Amino acid sequence: MLKRMLFACLLAGQVAQAMDFVTTQQVDQALRDYPLLPAGPYRQDITPPEQLLGHPLGQRPASPEELMQAVETWVRQSPRLKLEAYGQTHEGRPLVLVVATDPTRMDQLDTVQTAMQRLHDPEGLGEREAEQLIEQTPAVAWMAYSIHGNESSGSDAALALLYWLAASESEDVHQLLRELVIVIDPSMNPDGRARFVQSMREFAGRQPNLDHQSLQHQGRWPYGRTNHYWFDLNRDFIFGIHPETVGRIRAMNRWRPVFMIDAHEQGAMDTYLFAPPREPINAQVHPRIHRWLNRFAEEQAAAFDARAWPYFNGEWFEDLYPGYSSYIQFKGTVHILYEQARLHQDGIRGYNGRLTAYAESVDHQFTSSRVNLETLRKHRKAMLADYLAEKREAIRRDGPFAKTSFAVLPSANPARLQRFLHALDLQEFRYGWLNKAVTVRKARDTLGRELDRVELPAGTLVIPARQPDARLLMTMLELDTVIRPEVLKKEREGVIRDGSSQMYDVTAWNLGMMYDLPLLQLPRALEGQAGRPVMAEKAAFDAQALAWIIPNRSDELPVIAARLMQAGVVVRRIAEAGELGGQAFPAGSLAVTRHDQRQPGWEKRVQAEAKTSTLPFLPTHSGLGAEDLPDIGGERFQLLYPPRIGLLVDERTDDTDAGAIRWLLDTQLQLRHSLLNLAEVSALDLRSYNVLLLPQRSGSLPKSTIQALKTWVEQGGTLIASGNSSGSLLAAGEKWLKTRALPKALDKPQSARNSLHRQWLLQTGVNIDAQALSRPWVEPVQYPWERGKLTLYSSTQAREKDRWLKRFMPQGAFVAATADRHHWLADGLEAQLPLLVSRGPVLIPPETAEAVVRLGVLEKDDKVTSQALLWTAVPKQYRLRMRVSGLLWPEASLRLAGSAWLLREGHGMGQVILFAQPPAFRGSTLAGLRALANAIVLGPGLGAQGEPVLP
Repeated sequence: MLKRMLFACLLAGQVAQAMDFVTTQQVDQALRDYPLLPAGPYRQDITPPEQLLGHPLGQRPASPEELMQAVETWVRQSPRLKLEAYGQTHEGRPLVLVVATDPTRMDQLDTVQTAMQRLHDPEGLGEREAEQLIEQTPAVAWMAYSIHGNESSGSDAALALLYWLAASESEDVHQLLRELVIVIDPSMNPDGRARFVQSMREFAGRQPNLDHQSLQHQGRWPYGRTNHYWFDLNRDFIFGIHPETVGRIRAMNRWRPVFMIDAHEQGAMDTYLFAPPREPINAQVHPRIHRWLNRFAEEQAAAFDARAWPYFNGEWFEDLYPGYSSYIQFKGTVHILYEQARLHQDGIRGYNGRLTAYAESVDHQFTSSRVNLETLRKHRKAMLADYLAEKREAIRRDGPFAKTSFAVLPSANPARLQRFLHALDLQEFRYGWLNKAVTVRKARDTLGRELDRVELPAGTLVIPARQPDARLLMTMLELDTVIRPEVLKKEREGVIRDGSSQMYDVTAWNLGMMYDLPLLQLPRALEGQAGRPVMAEKAAFDAQALAWIIPNRSDELPVIAARLMQAGVVVRRIAEAGELGGQAFPAGSLAVTRHDQRQPGWEKRVQAEAKTSTLPFLPTHSGLGAEDLPDIGGERFQLLYPPRIGLLVDERTDDTDAGAIRWLLDTQLQLRHSLLNLAEVSALDLRSYNVLLLPQRSGSLPKSTIQALKTWVEQGGTLIASGNSSGSLLAAGEKWLKTRALPKALDKPQSARNSLHRQWLLQTGVNIDAQALSRPWVEPVQYPWERGKLTLYSSTQAREKDRWLKRFMPQGAFVAATADRHHWLADGLEAQLPLLVSRGPVLIPPETAEAVVRLGVLEKDDKVTSQALLWTAVPKQYRLRMRVSGLLWPEASLRLAGSAWLLREGHGMGQVILFAQPPAFRGSTLAGLRALANAIVLGPGLGAQGEPVLP
């Protein structure tokens, strides 16, 4: 990809010169004369596309409204089509499928679905019944277009396909309709498409524009690729966060297609890509899938060759991450990716001087769809039989999945467990609950530790791998990613040679790690009982209490705090575990005291929140804590201030990181916030905000921006930065921030070394020698950093080593981490947890900063003498656990060891909170989301000293 981009930059000037010779007449001629639709005859009672769109199909991208008008019209006019709604976008646009098949079958579609369900779950299915199903059942094809809204040719190709299927009287169409049920998802991301089409039309002029670099072709930030909340919907299929994904997966589960295409676009100067992919290929993809991909590719290639269209497969297209729409191949569906060169409206002139009209790009997608459907038709019976064979293998009692199960212990955070169950239910996985304790001989946890004789208590969630969609279940839950040795060898060679990588996305995604759950992988069959254990009912709300304690036992806690404060209720955080009125509660719990309240109607608001919350509102009629535990009037009941939030974005902001933060604020915390233009921050009145969020972005920050943020922090603001933005702040803010990132931290590492070893000393246990304390003379002292064999490098040597280690930074792997649970930012985090780490700044905090979460878990090992790191050393008889899952080279592990994933620095009356990695990754790293919620909701009251804004 990088090489192609560099090549594009070198030749861009040549293209610009060539465009001078292209006239409006030439462009109009190319558009007018392009034969997009196959020769007729077409039914006269079906309205042609140009009459519905107001322009020839393929002249320019149709808007979502134009597309829906055409779809609804053709469904009304044609007995071959049926409309099926499956949801609504965040902006209220309809999400629809169009089912195309022979009119005689339209009243029997439920029979087709029943037959496909029987093939999908063949428990008890006899051979004779199976043969009849394969003989009589039409193959279901799922044709999906433009999940990225600015990749527009797919949806216009869907219109061409719909009209062709609805109106053509050719025998080819009639054969397809007789033997197939074709489910068409014509616009997978209408919100993103609307955003893109609007910007494209705004930037269009009267003269043709063939420059692929122009705003007309590129769009403007946040572009149209993503949905309303700037999420990439083609990464959401294993998480199921957004309504587009949820509705789509549920519909796929109803239809159980044996074949699917997903039409995308790539760089404007590329040609056309289709399956099969290259390595790495996920080990859970059944080998039969690749065999069919080769068969489909042969016929698709032949069609392109007949038209002299260039194409390729493989190259940048790998198949490791299972969260794309290709997740469905783990369910047994043959999935083909299309990637058309991106060009819009007028078209573009390529580096070879050839003018390509937008209509031709639509035709590439349309032709591919027709050819693939014909291949499916010809091999219908064989593909149905193959699909059934894979499902039989998955459920065999002596099959490859019979001896694997997964368990989630009942100590799980309830909010995270609910997210996990949502993911399981969405995929229709089978699971159960233990009604009594079971002891297993072996297990493995989410930090990669092998455990012996583990007791699974009653209430443990159990998921057996032996079920119809075993391969999808395994890739979502297995604790490590399998990457073939030959792939690893090639990957390492590329890293060493020129820093290139074969990995297109993250290399680890285990849902137990993503959600930070106590998940275990078991090498045995285990099943639970249907039906979740009945939870104890919450006690009735005590309206006469002196105060109410909301215990810190769920990620719902910061949501409750946010909602209450936004409604004018004063809330406190309790810094230590305690007991009031016989009710025990952990550190980090919330308190609402009667004495604090000023807002009229506050009691009704608290009572309403208690009614809807899954957490109890524990009443107390006394403010006296047991023994030395916190009392209501003491300093350990910390007053929180309502957050007033600004989210800083500009053209260089990572829209997916900003979108995940925006989604957290708007839909989860339900906090009002303002989107602010970062480029104008020095001209804004920042006194309106006490929390500013700086999502990940590329490039450095201007001095004027840094100065404005510095002044605002000094006056009591809480600045929260994510990923590369943390590195940019440190690079530009050396005079006010003391933390350094590698390699700068290597120049003077002493303070950072002392900070790390002090934390390690607390983790390994503080021992008291009572006799030494009673002796009157000076005793020898061991310094924490002297517990390991420390190799000190000069700054030059250390920087040279760091340059080498940096080459091996991960694309996305889970790393073991340790949280300081005494810190308010770590409320709700486990002491040890897996975190997703990718390329980004490596933060090395000094003693003046607070390292809340560090990478690495210190473990006792008497056989280890000491291990030198880049800037410090692991203590004797200890080792540092790092890699958990995914591709993490030893060099990257060494570079990341001991660094801070989350830290806080005070400055003036305010604070800066830095995340080394985006904490809200795809809305699915739940420990990171909790830490970010803590920073937003608790930060103004706990880490800053600004003036409170009381209701």
